[in-house]
Amino acid sequence: MDGEIIPPRDRAGRFTPGASGNPGGRTPIPARIREALASHTEKAVAVLAELLSSDDDRVRCMAANSLLDRCFGKPVAQLDAKVQGNTSADAHLAALLEINRRTAEEQAAWAAEHAERTRQRKEMYFARLDRENAVGEAQANSDR
Repeated sequence: MDGEIIPPRDRAGRFTPGASGNPGGRTPIPARIREALASHTEKAVAVLAELLSSDDDRVRCMAANSLLDRCFGKPVAQLDAKVQGNTSADAHLAALLEINRRTAEEQAAWAAEHAERTRQRKEMYFARLDRENAVGEAQANSDR
C-alpha cells in the first residue's frame, strides 16, 4: 500500500463521481500471447466457417453466434422491468412494522397462544406415536 493512491469515497463507501477502483483499467494481454493467438486467427475463422455447414443445428448455431459476436460484438441485453404490487421486501417490511406496532401485552398474548398451539401439536404427535407403537407391539405379539 506504500505509494498507492486510494480513490476518494463518500460516507457510504461508494466511489465519488469521476473516481474508479481500477483507474488503470483492465490489464492488457501480454504481446507474446497476443501474437501467438493472432497467428491462429485465420485457421479459427476457417474452422467456424466450416462448422456453418454442419448437419447438427446446434453446431451451426454456435458457429454463427461465434462469428457474429466477434465481428459485431455481443448484443447488449435490454431490460424493461416494472415491479408492481408487493415485493417480498415490502411484505417483510410490513411484517416488521406490524410486530413493532404491537403493544407488550399483545406480544405476550401472541407468544402464549403460540406456545399453547405448539404444546397441543406435540401432545398430538406423541399420542400418535404411542398408538403406532401399541399397534406395532400388538402385531409383534400376535406373530409369536
